[in-house]
This record gives sequence, structure tokens and C-alpha cells, in this order.
Amino acid sequence: MPWFRWSGRFLLTWIFSIVGIADLLHAVVRILGDQLYTYNLGFLWFVITFFAPILVVTHVLIIQRLARGSGVSP
Repeated sequence: MPWFRWSGRFLLTWIFSIVGIADLLHAVVRILGDQLYTYNLGFLWFVITFFAPILVVTHVLIIQRLARGSGVSP
């Protein structure tokens, strides 16, 4: 698989992880600042309470793994 050995894969993963974390932090600030949690949101309540925290944990685990390094040389 030639794409698996692509040298820019770690850089691209770092960029997507940083942008993703920044987007999530911006969304949390907007949700708390606008007090969106006080409104009847319907299904969006599940996104705010379940999906967003799962995304944060996933991003943190990916960044932790990237910072630690893979230990495998291509």
C-alpha cells in the first residue's frame, strides 16, 4: 500500500487533529456563551451531551498517540 508509507501522513493527522480540537473548543465556548443548553433542543441535546465529549476524547487520544510516536520506522 503506497499511501500507507506516505511521509506526510503524520503532518496531515496533526493538522486535522489541531483543527478539530480548535473547532470543538470554539463550539463549546459558543454553546456556553449563548447558554444554548437552556433551550429545548430536541435531538441536538444528544449531540451536545454525548457526541461532542466523545469527539474530544478521541482527539485527545489521537494527539497523545502522535506525541508519543509510533516507534516504527517506515
